Amino acid sequence: YQRRVRGHTFARWWLGDLNPSSMNPMRRAMQRYHGALRRKVSTWPSTALVPPVFPVCKRALLKDVTVATLLGLVGDVACQRMERWYEGNSKEPLDWSRLFAVTTFSTVYVGGFLHVLYKVYPHLILAAARVFPLRLAPFAAPQSISHSLGCAALDNLHCGLVYTPAYFLGVGLLSGMRLDSVLGNLRNEWVPSYVLATFYWFPFMWFNFKVVPPLGRVQAMAAANLFWSVIIDYVAHRGLEAPSLETA
Repeated sequence: YQRRVRGHTFARWWLGDLNPSSMNPMRRAMQRYHGALRRKVSTWPSTALVPPVFPVCKRALLKDVTVATLLGLVGDVACQRMERWYEGNSKEPLDWSRLFAVTTFSTVYVGGFLHVLYKVYPHLILAAARVFPLRLAPFAAPQSISHSLGCAALDNLHCGLVYTPAYFLGVGLLSGMRLDSVLGNLRNEWVPSYVLATFYWFPFMWFNFKVVPPLGRVQAMAAANLFWSVIIDYVAHRGLEAPSLETA
């Protein structure tokens, strides 16, 4: 009984519950380390490393919109040409309504919306690191691998929950399709499109947030999207008269 009492008293002393003033040196050192870590994380990162979301630079926004529009246009033309060549109808004219829909979506969503969204990701990672400094402190350093992986994970979540439905609805309705047909195509193709997008875009977005400067990330994504449209076009169009997931 006395051994159990002594053991319980030692455990309370070790945890610092018996007398805070007599806390053991190891626990005091851990508390000092945690306090220093919280203060360090609270100052990460500097505004030079993580640019503010607003105000939006008009010149950079115009550049992103222009690049996204041109690459979206070229990507859809290439996809339609490859479709017709594969089907043996190389002389068939382009689907102009689809070309207009894809180009418009690329202009508004990729060039405009992603211009702002890509600036939000680092701030979300920083906010999470401030809330959980002991677990997510490595994610707060803007140049770290953990930070870029966190941004890529957020983008992957956005791709599945926001982008894919927005693309199918936007491009489908702009192409003149009925709403029920668009929703049916979305239900059928959401899973394979999201799986392929994860394998393609997650490594690229890690590279994008790790290597590419903030002002060039949307343009890098638009350039990679040119190749992505060729890869995903057949999967998204197989047996369906519906728009493909040409961007992610």
